[in-house]
Amino acid sequence: MRALAAAMCGLFLTIASAAAQEQQASRPVDAATKLIDVLVPIYAAHLTRSELDDLVRFYTSPLGQRLTAVQPDILRESTVAGQQWGEVIGRMVGDSLARAQGNLPPNR
Repeated sequence: MRALAAAMCGLFLTIASAAAQEQQASRPVDAATKLIDVLVPIYAAHLTRSELDDLVRFYTSPLGQRLTAVQPDILRESTVAGQQWGEVIGRMVGDSLARAQGNLPPNR
């Protein structure tokens, strides 16, 4: 998930950078371009230019566009599934602790 987030940010940076280059020099720099200036060194420290180029190619491909479109749904559904799983594990741990302390019938 962390790699995907980084890839998405990389794509954002590349697209935003291209858009910024298209702006006329007389126009003021917007907040998004300033954010790019802060984030570029971070990405440069972790990914090579070639890797970023590959990510851009992926995210501009039909599959990359499809992933971008469905990613919010995947994230939302994954979050719900993780919460449900956490609740089950939490109950299991709680029941185990209660049994160990003699506070819960063994068949629960």
